[in-house]
Amino acid sequence: MFVRAKKVPSEVASVIGSGVSIEGDVCFSGVLRVDGTVRGKISALPGQSATLIMGAGARVDGEVAVPHIVVHGTLNGVITRCDKLELASTARLTGHLYYACIDVSPGAIVEAQLVSRATIDQAEAAIPEPSLALARP
Repeated sequence: MFVRAKKVPSEVASVIGSGVSIEGDVCFSGVLRVDGTVRGKISALPGQSATLIMGAGARVDGEVAVPHIVVHGTLNGVITRCDKLELASTARLTGHLYYACIDVSPGAIVEAQLVSRATIDQAEAAIPEPSLALARP
């Protein structure tokens, strides 16, 4: 039986190695591979394409706001602005996830509130615009 290989960007621009622990915010564009620990926010630079790849030994505690995320390790926190999330069989996700597309491999552990961005977009569209007539001084 053949299994279709997942497309993972081949050019890794930055690496947070397995012996590295960062406390604080990380902003990037391109591809960031995390094999160590990050406690803080990881986000893509506005208007830039970005992919976060977490190795099997990686741990991230905090908010992640990246368009494409591939998780093999542990992610605790809130994922926002995610267009595509891939959870490998070794992934563990805990927290809240706001997503457009999610791919979960057998064996991945997900203990999170999942909210589709389509649901958020529908809810925002249902909120009426404030009336200017009601805003008289």
